[in-house]
Amino acid sequence: MPFSFVLFLFSLGAIFISDILPVVNNSYKLTDFIVLFAPFFLFFLAKIEGKKFYLPIKSTILYLLFIVFSIISVFFAIDKEIALNYLFIYISCYFFFVFAYNYKDYLDKYFKKFLVITSLFFILLFSINYLFKLNLFNEGGSLFFNYGHNQIGNFLVVGFTLVFPNLLSLLFLIFIILSYSRTAYLTLILMILIQTFKKKLDKKILLPGVFFVLITLIFFILTSKNILFTQNKKIFGVRDVYFSYALSSIKEKPLFGIGQGNFLSAVSKRQVNWNENTTTAHNFILDILAENGVIAAIFFTLFFISVFKNKRNHYFLAFLVLTLVFMLDFSYRFNLFLILWFVLAGINSDEKQKIIDGKILIFIIVLFTFIFGQINLLTNYYLNSDVSEKSLIFNPCRKEIFRKIIDNRIKEGKIIDAKKYLVRYDKFFGQSAHVILEEAAFYEKINELKKTLSLRNKALKLHPLDMNNLSKILELLKDIKDEEEGKRIFTVLLKSMKQHIIYGKNTDLFRVIDIFCREEKLDCIK
Repeated sequence: MPFSFVLFLFSLGAIFISDILPVVNNSYKLTDFIVLFAPFFLFFLAKIEGKKFYLPIKSTILYLLFIVFSIISVFFAIDKEIALNYLFIYISCYFFFVFAYNYKDYLDKYFKKFLVITSLFFILLFSINYLFKLNLFNEGGSLFFNYGHNQIGNFLVVGFTLVFPNLLSLLFLIFIILSYSRTAYLTLILMILIQTFKKKLDKKILLPGVFFVLITLIFFILTSKNILFTQNKKIFGVRDVYFSYALSSIKEKPLFGIGQGNFLSAVSKRQVNWNENTTTAHNFILDILAENGVIAAIFFTLFFISVFKNKRNHYFLAFLVLTLVFMLDFSYRFNLFLILWFVLAGINSDEKQKIIDGKILIFIIVLFTFIFGQINLLTNYYLNSDVSEKSLIFNPCRKEIFRKIIDNRIKEGKIIDAKKYLVRYDKFFGQSAHVILEEAAFYEKINELKKTLSLRNKALKLHPLDMNNLSKILELLKDIKDEEEGKRIFTVLLKSMKQHIIYGKNTDLFRVIDIFCREEKLDCIK
């Protein structure tokens, strides 16, 4: 076994473990750095070992076109910093695909053991945390706890696929059930049915298959009983609303989308109920359509079809199961699942047309890794120094740099200089409600209230459910105008908002506006 392959498994293990850790700073996750830097060391070591790499021509061309149009999408992104980070992750995913494609023989032998051991480790860690109430992962951003639920069930379904119908699959089933993940339940049922019929109703497969399906169905119903018999709730949550967000966003910006990782901005603009907030469409293809654009999504879909058409039988069911999970949940937002999907795609791809890479691929990887690594290292260095404006030379898409520079200029009394950076800040990130509110706060510091009000009104259109912003707008109107005139203008604003609310009185936004009207004694309740 070559050491480069051992390092490959070690890198995957590091990605998997780092995705368990809660995220303290969402901008810089340990797992992102591992994903970005690991390919360089893997290919460099493989070259030292004399390994020749082959590139599947069709898949490579299709994925390259996906990346090209995703790069264009970054320029049109709402938040270019987030979009750029996701773009580099997508680029790095291809290198994992190529590595898996070239190491299929070793992966056929050892990858099942690797995934099963990883699954057992997750089960052990999950059990210890749960039984002893350690709350190790409650900060959020962890595989074990994120947005109110965990993703361990979705991972164990992949492991279950590899060991079914062995006795170990019963252990996996127990913890899949304990995950209370309806996505995992549904995917598990579909997987068992597929595998059972694939074995042509062999009794050794049929009996445990029927048993596991029945058990899973019972728990699916039990965990959903308060949903099944409650008005205004559905078995699959509010995914229909999430899908509508995506479709509306695609309609608004079809060609190049809103930028990778920017789905929350599309949601904020359309959200009218508190429980309908989300950072993804809970569907991989819809996310790519909305974020990367229709053109990029077409090439990504063709890439998937190419892998599917040229499939091998090794781990194909695991690849199919993970794809089904991606159609129902946001697991793909974790690097663990995304990289695993590309690795499984590489293992399963049996495309015959291929080319030898020579030195070009290595050069691209080295250049890509070096540039991105240096940008972040230099950015972090200057950001922690007194000359943070120099970091704009290396990374002009970092919001924190602009914040620090503008804040320093205001403290130093260099207002004109601060405004120049505010203009640049707006140029890069001015489509984001959060950034616009930051701009408003800066202008309020220098006592430009009319500009502050204008920005807050702009932000309100992009995030109407921001009640704090509504309160600030009313205060500003009272300060700029007199109290009576300020209330009159604010009343007109609220009435206009109510008229444009979809579903009207049945929304949280409508009810919140009514509360504002009552508290401020405004004539806008009806």
